[in-house]
Amino acid sequence: MKKPDSVYIVLLLVLVLVGCTGPPPKPVKPERPEWTANEPVEAEGKMSFVGVSTFFSTEQSARDNACEVATNQAVKYISTDARGKVERLAKTFGLKGSRINETISGRSFQEQLFGGVTKRLKSRIWHLESKYDAEKEVAYKYFVLAEIPTVELDYAIEEAVQKAAEEEQKKEQAILDSEVMLTKRLRSAKTLARQGNLLSALKQLQELKSMAPKQPTMKRDLFITDARELEEQWLGSVHLIAHSGNEQDLEPGQTPEPLKVQVVMQPDNDTLAVRNFPIVFMSKHTKDVPILTDPHGVATLQLAPLNSTGILTFVAIPDPKSLQDQLPEAISNNLVRRKASFKLEISVPFLKQRIKNDFMLKLSSNIAGNYILGKEAKVSGSCEKRCRVRIYSWDGTTGKLEKETGARKWIKNKTYTLIRFVPNEVGKYTLIALSTTGKFPDTVKEGTTYTATEFEMVLNSLRNMNTAKAEEHLEFTIKGN
Repeated sequence: MKKPDSVYIVLLLVLVLVGCTGPPPKPVKPERPEWTANEPVEAEGKMSFVGVSTFFSTEQSARDNACEVATNQAVKYISTDARGKVERLAKTFGLKGSRINETISGRSFQEQLFGGVTKRLKSRIWHLESKYDAEKEVAYKYFVLAEIPTVELDYAIEEAVQKAAEEEQKKEQAILDSEVMLTKRLRSAKTLARQGNLLSALKQLQELKSMAPKQPTMKRDLFITDARELEEQWLGSVHLIAHSGNEQDLEPGQTPEPLKVQVVMQPDNDTLAVRNFPIVFMSKHTKDVPILTDPHGVATLQLAPLNSTGILTFVAIPDPKSLQDQLPEAISNNLVRRKASFKLEISVPFLKQRIKNDFMLKLSSNIAGNYILGKEAKVSGSCEKRCRVRIYSWDGTTGKLEKETGARKWIKNKTYTLIRFVPNEVGKYTLIALSTTGKFPDTVKEGTTYTATEFEMVLNSLRNMNTAKAEEHLEFTIKGN
């Protein structure tokens, strides 16, 4: 066999290359069918809709787009021309008249309707057009005539309306549930407040205010307003009361009465004890002491005996640290402004501020133990030196000069009868004997009485005499028969 001539082969390759580089044939644009311009129409129990795609790089994409447009045309038809039918169906499924327009115009209903139509709408005729795009690639555009039986269209509408009604019912139930939940929160807070559990009540209100904005009910702002008003009312009604232990006059070594502060709230003119409320007692002389109130709203601080003299002050306030751990800063700062103050004065009573004797002075009674009403008692005394003596009595509130020996001095170490008396009133009494080797600085009649302040001044004056002096006390109790 004769081999092909090499020149022939070269010529053949040139022809092929020239053919590939030439301009491509233009796509043929077929004549559009008349149905491509049709509006939605009903015929022979079917509804027809035309979908027109934009240009796509693949036929499948163009076909899908054309179907989507046809479906949208069907949905648009239902939402406009068939709206009366949709509204009637909505009423039969229980949608309220005031909500029908909002529901069938809403996105959820439109999506349900689109899905229902998509399942039932069938393509019947296709028409293809093509062109070259900017990159000289073929682009495709499709027209589709899609049909759906009117019965199926009604089914699609009914299905969408039913689902929309179900969703609406769910929304309404969710709204109702949210309102019930917020109402319960509000009621729970009020109950806790009435029980005196203020902190838990305030926490409930805080939770309500944070939850309400996320709830579907349109009444959320009303609940928030109610919570804020209750919070303001409760905070404004909180008071700290110095319940007991204030204004104490004590002697060194004496155990103070417990300091008690009561926390109360007064909403609606009722006074409620606030339980489990953190209080801290503060003083310059002791460490801060945190205490929770008891069921009666009382926080109690028990102090040890106080040995030093002076004035001690305590202040009870809501415990800032505890409150800040439990409540927002604004509420905590509001509460800590309350306070209750306590004052304790420790001093040696003037009766016990006895002098150091310069000589021995003795007092004695003819009755051992308690004195008896109506039974005569006798008190005697003696001095180690020649002296003058005054006898005063003190019943706890009033002082009285009972006896003065006069200008003559006692003989040293001789026993003299100071006073005789018949007790006529029960109680505790003290006889104070003051003696001096010189003269008393004043002249006083027997029977002269003194108030507590006056009596303190009299004793201090005699105790400060520059002469040798002595002081003795005799305490006794008078009881009934």
